Amino acid sequence: MKTCSQPPAAAISLPEFEHRYLGKVPSVGGLQAGQFAAYSRADFGQVSLPYQRRDFYKLSLLTRGTSQLHQTTRGWAIAGPAVVLSHPLVPHAWETLSDEQSGLFCLFTPEFLHGGATADQALSPLLALGRDPVYVLEPGQLPAFESLFSQLLTELGTDYLHQATVVRHYLHLLLHQLQRLRAPAPDFVHPTAADRLAALFLELLARQFPVAPPDQPLRLRAPQDFAPLLGVHVNYLNRAVRAVTGKTTTAHLAEWRLAEARRLLQHTPWSLTDIAEALGFAYPTHFHNFFKHHTGLTPQQVRQPQTVVV
Repeated sequence: MKTCSQPPAAAISLPEFEHRYLGKVPSVGGLQAGQFAAYSRADFGQVSLPYQRRDFYKLSLLTRGTSQLHQTTRGWAIAGPAVVLSHPLVPHAWETLSDEQSGLFCLFTPEFLHGGATADQALSPLLALGRDPVYVLEPGQLPAFESLFSQLLTELGTDYLHQATVVRHYLHLLLHQLQRLRAPAPDFVHPTAADRLAALFLELLARQFPVAPPDQPLRLRAPQDFAPLLGVHVNYLNRAVRAVTGKTTTAHLAEWRLAEARRLLQHTPWSLTDIAEALGFAYPTHFHNFFKHHTGLTPQQVRQPQTVVV
């Protein structure tokens, strides 16, 4: 497969950890810096990316190797070939599990995808919140993705005046190829008002994570905090979210706070008091009781796992 030996795209506004691997490359051919980047896995060493929300979509084509993707309360073990589409509002961590890794990747903002034009409605379900991010490829499906990615990377190595337009077309083709794998049923029903409200609620909820330092605690901690921002009564919000997702607004809030609590307990040196404050609990005892009620474990047990003797 023909790929570029250097990341040939304009740099996107990446978190510092990912910036180390991509570097900054001047924009060319009309590509706006900070909106698009693409690269081959072969250009970089083994990478494990920490749990964090990004400012861009990431489309990953994994052709060989095993990895793990972690998102909030869910995780996926991936043994290529597979395609992964990460949403900018959903925090995630990436861990490579084998030395032999190969694949192709691109990062893009909504602004680049749409090019200032109206969003492609055919792709809206694919880019929506709540979709499973991992698409396992069946035999025979990999070559189409490899061909499109290869052409995209080749185009990035040119100095064509309208390069950005061509790259955008390749990106749309890749996404449409992905949409084919999980196309909506023929009797697809357009989103209702409840669907839209539930999606907005989930978006507001996701935007709060990962949490900021303890002195900036969660602002939206209960359904009644969300309702005024969405312009509806809290009872209507609760009914809509439950009807669309099958779970209450309180259950969604608890899941996100629990997932974030586990991350902070296992991956930060914050004290239990700091974690409780950051997650919006008035007192550490309230956090302790909430965590034990939902998990059966105390925060201290999660921070210091018991050693199993065999």
